[in-house]
Amino acid sequence: MIHINQPLDWPNISIDEYLQLQDILLDSEDLEKEDLVLQEIQVLYNQNPYNMAMPQFKKCLEGLKFLTKPIPKMKVKDKYMLNGNQYTLHKQLNEFKVAQYLDYEQIMKDNKGVEAYPEFIALFLTPSSNANYGDGYDVAAVVADIRKYMSIADATAIAAFFLNLSKAYIVRFLLSSRRMMRKNVQDRKTRKKLMQKTKKMIQMIIRGA
Repeated sequence: MIHINQPLDWPNISIDEYLQLQDILLDSEDLEKEDLVLQEIQVLYNQNPYNMAMPQFKKCLEGLKFLTKPIPKMKVKDKYMLNGNQYTLHKQLNEFKVAQYLDYEQIMKDNKGVEAYPEFIALFLTPSSNANYGDGYDVAAVVADIRKYMSIADATAIAAFFLNLSKAYIVRFLLSSRRMMRKNVQDRKTRKKLMQKTKKMIQMIIRGA
């Protein structure tokens, strides 16, 4: 929730508020423009716009102008403070545990976009007192903090960072696999088939980046 006198911009908007705004836009075909604006004010200020004094309402209208701007690119930090809790972002994919990888695969498979940001980011963001994913803390509580208290601007930056990093990591793994195939796969036809397959996979990842 944003205070009426606080300037509105994407770095002040949580993932949860962003998703609520997206839901409003999905229903916008059935709404008059005035109703759309009233619902946006309700989400961002958590107040009934019908009960606002006109000067207050005008301030809120001014505050909505940022919605026409793109989400800014934020710098990915090492530490984040959410709901009074300090979290550490772990940026090394080679430190991934099996549990993280399995959860990562499921999130990628479900392909829910921004809706999955809290679960996706929670794979890499742990309480600063707990270095290992899911060890000694409640992952669901971290997901809830990310959803409600992390800005959509920070979340977008983190998601983009790890998606690009994971693609690079997979490409390096496939290139390494190709080198191993050249050395260890004796059958020429089998080797050629595997080399072509890994080449296609690398090309798909790079084109999709």
